[in-house]
Amino acid sequence: MNSYTKFINRHTVSACVFLFFITSAAVRFWLGNFSKVIGIYHDELCYYAIAKSLSVGHGVMVQNLPYDYPKILYSILLLPAFYLPAGSARITIITLINAITISSGIFPTYLIINKISNNRKISLVGALFYILLPDMWYSAEFMSEVLFLPLALWCVYALLQLLLEDTGHPYRWVAGYALFLTLSIFTKEVAMYIHAAWLGYIILYGLLQFFLTKHAGVREKNYNDTLIKQSDPLCRNKERTLWHIPARQP
Repeated sequence: MNSYTKFINRHTVSACVFLFFITSAAVRFWLGNFSKVIGIYHDELCYYAIAKSLSVGHGVMVQNLPYDYPKILYSILLLPAFYLPAGSARITIITLINAITISSGIFPTYLIINKISNNRKISLVGALFYILLPDMWYSAEFMSEVLFLPLALWCVYALLQLLLEDTGHPYRWVAGYALFLTLSIFTKEVAMYIHAAWLGYIILYGLLQFFLTKHAGVREKNYNDTLIKQSDPLCRNKERTLWHIPARQP
């Protein structure tokens, strides 16, 4: 009965997470589905124009000119919308893609919190907080944060699994981290800071372990020397001779 209860609880929580995802995607689509004009952010113009250019096979171009812009993954994500005629239908599909993509970040959020806390209820609350973030409003715009946020969370989850892996086979998480990091970099170049933070952690952890090991070695050596002196009568006699010379009687 206990194992059956755990099975039911695990699947109930999973169903709640999926329900949160569907609800978030539906609400974000409903809030963001309105007429839009690209007239503020240069990034929006680039993502939209590159997706349009790729859909007709012209490569990476903006306003019919070649454009050196490596952050094309979000534009590739928008490609299905550009096989529809220009107008409200295209904007609607882009809004739907944005809503589904940014809401999918709830899954790595739940997994990260569950890995740390090992508590499904806490993880469920954390997942709920994710879909309430103000950053979710990016789903109403043409911004790469829509894709970058879930990918960055998957990077963090892969790193966390790599740190806490106890099976002795971390290669799958190394591959997963490399994959999500590469995809994140082709979405926003700031993803490189994730790897920089990881390298910084490795360096600091290595230095800390080195100094702690060195200090522990010194303490162990001093402790062993003390034991030898206490157990060896010659050492005790030598110490008595050197440091405890009795005063000469007159």
